[in-house]
Amino acid sequence: VLNFWAGSCPPCRAEMPGFQRVYERHKDELILLGLEVGVFTGLGTRQSALDLLEELGITYPVAAPPNRKPVLNYSVVDMPTTIFFGADGKVFQRRDGAMNEAQMEAAVTAMLEAS
Repeated sequence: VLNFWAGSCPPCRAEMPGFQRVYERHKDELILLGLEVGVFTGLGTRQSALDLLEELGITYPVAAPPNRKPVLNYSVVDMPTTIFFGADGKVFQRRDGAMNEAQMEAAVTAMLEAS
């Protein structure tokens, strides 16, 4: 699961605690990577991202790309955007915009069942 987010994005902030709980339930079954792209979307700085991670107690893996290439390659226009990949590496599902915990859980369950 690849989640594009930004440190100063209110919908990102709202969905992250639910993502954390889904990650804790399924961390042995999937990889969840939060990709912080605020500097490329005008929605934050590296520091605002680090502050948000600390404030929310996020422990799932996060990274920040060195350039905007992932934003362009995955046609990210809404923040947040979440892409679910099947075991075959192909896109299983995509969600442009925020997800709540139940929606994330349903998508993860469907993805795992299909794998």
